[in-house]
Amino acid sequence: MKSFVYSSLGLALVGALVLGVSQTALAVETVPAPAASGSSFDQRLVQRKQERAVTLTLVDQTRLIGTCVRAQSKLRTLEIGYVPSLANHIKVYQQIDAKILVTIGQLKLAGKDTFSLEKDRQALVDKITSFQGLSANFTQALDDTEVINCQADIVGFKALLGTDQLYYASIQSQAVGVHDFIINNVKPELASHTSDLQLKAPSGGSN
Repeated sequence: MKSFVYSSLGLALVGALVLGVSQTALAVETVPAPAASGSSFDQRLVQRKQERAVTLTLVDQTRLIGTCVRAQSKLRTLEIGYVPSLANHIKVYQQIDAKILVTIGQLKLAGKDTFSLEKDRQALVDKITSFQGLSANFTQALDDTEVINCQADIVGFKALLGTDQLYYASIQSQAVGVHDFIINNVKPELASHTSDLQLKAPSGGSN
C-alpha cells in the first residue's frame, strides 16, 4: 500500500507544481466519464477538453508551455511504479475473493447458512470490478497525457492532466473503501463462521 500511495502523491505533486491545481480544488469535481471502447486519441482528447472546459490566459499558456515537457517526463517515471502497484492491488483483491468463495463452498457442504457472507462477497466483487475499470481508464488517461504534443496543445494537456488527477483521487478513495470493507465487513463475517469450519473429533473411544 505504501508504494501505491507514494506514487499517487507524486502524480498530485506534478499537477500542483506544473499546473497550479490543488487536490482540494479537484475534490469538488466529478470522476471523468470513461472513454468509449475503441476510441482514438483524438476522440479522447476532445472528450477531456469538453469535460474540463479549460481556459488559460496568455501568461498561463506561456508558463505551462515551458514546463509541460518536463512534467510529461515525470509522469512517465511515476507510471513505471504506479501501474504495477494498481495491478498488485487488483491481484490481492482477487485472491481475497477467491478465499471467500472457497469458504462459502465449504460452509455449504457443512449445511451452514451463507447468505450474509455471499452478500458481502458480491459487494466486494462489485467494488473490485469498479476499481479495475477505474484503473484501466486512469492508465489510458496517463498514456494520453504522456504522448500529447503539449507545447502545440497546452489546453489539451492541462485537460488531460486534470483528468489524471481526478482519476487518482477516485482510485485513492476506492482503495480505502475496499480496504475498510474487507476489515469491517468481510473479516468479521468470516470470523463468525470459524467454529462452523472446525473439524470436530468423533465421539466415543478408539476402536
